[in-house]
Amino acid sequence: MPAVTDEATDLNAFHRILSRYINTGCMSSRDKYASLFSKRMPYRANASYVINIYERVSAMTGPAGQRKQVFDIPLYAGTNKYVHLMMEYLDEKLDGYLSGAYVHGSLGSYDEMEYSDFDATVILSDKAFRSETDLARVAILLSDARRIMIAYDPLQHHGWFTLANFSLSAYPCAYFPPELFAYSKSLLPDVGRKLEIIPRSGINEYKDSFRVFSGHLVEQLSSSVRPRNIYQLKSLLSEFMLLPACYVQARDAAGIYKKFSFDSASRDFPVKDWAIMNEVSDIRSRWHFRLGKLHRWFITRNTVTGYRITQRFAPEIPGDIKKVLSAEFYGRMLALVCVMRKSIMAE
Repeated sequence: MPAVTDEATDLNAFHRILSRYINTGCMSSRDKYASLFSKRMPYRANASYVINIYERVSAMTGPAGQRKQVFDIPLYAGTNKYVHLMMEYLDEKLDGYLSGAYVHGSLGSYDEMEYSDFDATVILSDKAFRSETDLARVAILLSDARRIMIAYDPLQHHGWFTLANFSLSAYPCAYFPPELFAYSKSLLPDVGRKLEIIPRSGINEYKDSFRVFSGHLVEQLSSSVRPRNIYQLKSLLSEFMLLPACYVQARDAAGIYKKFSFDSASRDFPVKDWAIMNEVSDIRSRWHFRLGKLHRWFITRNTVTGYRITQRFAPEIPGDIKKVLSAEFYGRMLALVCVMRKSIMAE
């Protein structure tokens, strides 16, 4: 079990640790090996570590001091069968342990397409942290629910976004911008439909978040190693298309819904520099792939091993997409990231 550090007790760091725990249970390489024998073992082994951080962070978190934001979130009323399966699962398995559960992104706005994945957030109630047994049970159930996400999108490269109920009164805006709730739909009929948050005051976390996020992209795009399969490509392109939202949030010190960030960010850059973002968006609009039965079976096992197999041995990139992925294409992606970083860091 890793040691609890001062860095881990930062509110944003806590939520990253919580998300990692909920989605995989693994906090170390040893946990990954243990998960080969029992998926539940890392969850039970690391529950006390997460609760320890939870207790320290919740005790340190005082009133935020900013104006309260209230969101009235409608119940999901779309026709996506996977969202309805998730709604039934959460209502049946996790009653009392969630203060809210939401679908957002294209599923939440009812405009999903072939490229869409299952973007969803849960807010864990105080009851979930009542004991190691409770937390491990909640985490295992939420991890098992990822099968529904993967059934919808076998290339899903992330799991649940997770929040703890106590943090709503000192809300970590950079971790999950509150503006996203305005475009979300509730997965629970009677819980979390009216959401009240108070953002933390005097902290421009968006700039730090942008620096870290864009720095990771620079590292990837500077590497000579390129996406070798459709999973790796989707992971990279999805991060790149999140960049405009991160940029605008760092520039304006306020959240923005991803869909609106492209127009807002593009005004700051020459057309020739921004053109690569439009080209990446075009790939998204004509996205397609084929997945064999054996590969689908491995992916839907919902294990750490299954994820690694997906990352390394996913189907190859379709020819019509692959032909545009030249060194020059990736170079222009890198150039735009660097220009955006320069703009923010010059402020």
